[in-house]
Amino acid sequence: MENIIMKTGFNNIDDNSDNNDYKLQMTALVTVFMENALKTASIYTKHSNRKIVTSIDILLGLKRELFTFLDNTDIETRALEIFNEFKNNEFAFSTSDIEDTYD
Repeated sequence: MENIIMKTGFNNIDDNSDNNDYKLQMTALVTVFMENALKTASIYTKHSNRKIVTSIDILLGLKRELFTFLDNTDIETRALEIFNEFKNNEFAFSTSDIEDTYD
């Protein structure tokens, strides 16, 4: 996971309040992208009369979303909802709570 973060440059942002908002906004956009891709994958599954979503369905959903993401009209509103949800829940867990879970 560290290699992915380093290659994307996502960790180049400092940890102050404004930059934390940027991280949450990017996370919200990626979440909207993934939600849309998974909805498309479920449509592919229903169309093929199956009940289980396969990795190929997800792959095709991601490929379709790559081209149609910016054509959606509700991206901003959905991303803002998710951003606010993340922002309200960001202080719900402290790092010590997470570390205690893995001990």
